[in-house]
Amino acid sequence: MMSLPGTLLRALLLCSLVAAVACDKAKEPAKTPPPPREVVVLTLQPSEVRDTGEYLGTLLSRASVNVFPQVNGYVKKIHVRPGAIVKAGDALIDIDAREESAALQSAIADRSAVQARLELARANLARTEALNKEGLAPAQELDRTRSELAAAQAATAAASAGVSQREVQLEFHTVRAAIGGTLGEVLVRIGDAVAPSTQVTTVAPPPAGVAPSGTPDTKATRGAAAKEAQSAALEVNVSIPAERARTLALTSPLEILDRDGKVLLSAPIFYAAPQADPKTQLVAVKAAFQN
Repeated sequence: MMSLPGTLLRALLLCSLVAAVACDKAKEPAKTPPPPREVVVLTLQPSEVRDTGEYLGTLLSRASVNVFPQVNGYVKKIHVRPGAIVKAGDALIDIDAREESAALQSAIADRSAVQARLELARANLARTEALNKEGLAPAQELDRTRSELAAAQAATAAASAGVSQREVQLEFHTVRAAIGGTLGEVLVRIGDAVAPSTQVTTVAPPPAGVAPSGTPDTKATRGAAAKEAQSAALEVNVSIPAERARTLALTSPLEILDRDGKVLLSAPIFYAAPQADPKTQLVAVKAAFQN
């Protein structure tokens, strides 16, 4: 029996192992290929895409009036409450007017003094005219008394004008409603210092054809006032970025959305500021809505 070299023996064993593995693979069944994937086919149709942006705005009545005092002073009394219905001329607040009242009394006293001088000048003229007719008073005396009367009349007119001016100035210490309507928030309190630049409140007029009732301020009247204010024309003011404003036209719609994003009102823009605010770099745009 011949012995095989070690190298040859190892080669024969490796071939036998490969043949055995090949036989085992031949016995395995062929795998089924996976089915083809389903493909969803969509038909593309051209449609309009809305280029929109959401911004915060301010709604105001277009006919509402901001109320300002015309004098400086301290708030002495407040006659109204927010939401009250007022008529044109109704008193809203009183401003301390003690100084102006004293000035009015002084002007009245001055007028009384010049009126007394006017009466004296008239009496002197009447006596001088009588004496002149009898030849007891020269013409120069008559001319002098006439001049004194004219001066007294001018002084009386000036004093009366001063009194009227003080009365008007005193009247300004009571801030009144310029129009009838529903009051907004009262922005001052008793004791506050106010000036002509201090806003007191806002008056929103009722709808066309509805006059302010002027009834007492009750829960029912406040509810009616709210309904009247809601039915007035509204103006929305929105500040938007400058790059966004460049894409707008006066026909671009401005919409008011509710909390859920539903469109409540829509109207075209009627105003866009020609330049951005230097502080905020935002551009103001406006639209009007008939509520």
